Amino acid sequence: MHFEAERTDGGYQMEIRMEAVTQWIPSGRRILDGVSFSAEEGRSTLIQGGNGCGKTILLDVLCGKRLPSEGSVTVDGEEWRAMSELKRGRLCRKLFGIVRQNPEFIRALTLEENLLLPLEFWGGGRAAGKRRVREEAETLGIGELLGQYPETLSVKEQRLAGLARALLLSPKFLLADDLLCGLTGEDREEMEEALRTVERRSGVTKIRTSGPEDLVCPGEERYRLENGRLYRWGMSNS
Repeated sequence: MHFEAERTDGGYQMEIRMEAVTQWIPSGRRILDGVSFSAEEGRSTLIQGGNGCGKTILLDVLCGKRLPSEGSVTVDGEEWRAMSELKRGRLCRKLFGIVRQNPEFIRALTLEENLLLPLEFWGGGRAAGKRRVREEAETLGIGELLGQYPETLSVKEQRLAGLARALLLSPKFLLADDLLCGLTGEDREEMEEALRTVERRSGVTKIRTSGPEDLVCPGEERYRLENGRLYRWGMSNS
């Protein structure tokens, strides 16, 4: 299967395209209403909107964790819906690192043990996995926390740990869902710097969501999700 779209400069970039996606939720509400959007490798994106507007669902539909009620989502021309559940799941793990506002960890395991789980499950020796975990943790400033248990970590530290876990399998896209929500002062600045650091260092393409009032980072293409519709606001240069 071919997963890369040719660029005009002779290189290649991945493209995930949503076309006229409508999504209903069990309450009967239409949370997404004819949304069209493309995620392209190398293009950082911010999707803003209020609580409950559907930002998380939009990301889940984009990465294949949830199939749209109507419309289509394609990976370089092949539709998520046309793939088997197994193939869709494997491709989602290959392409996307996902970090939530409230990342889930196994409470009985240390942070290091939690972060090792995806690496051990998807192959590679334990020693190599531990080196990889420590590398990501130290890059994000949480290396000294690896021996602690998740419940002892602050909200910011848990989100940084979730960010580290999302990057361990070297995804092409990082889906960062409302990571700045509720953070203030130094905690917020550290999280913003962490997102900039991983984007520069790993080359991952960041697609993040935030509240409507959050600041736009330099170079982000900005969208607003409101009443189920997605509106493009333009590009930030500062």
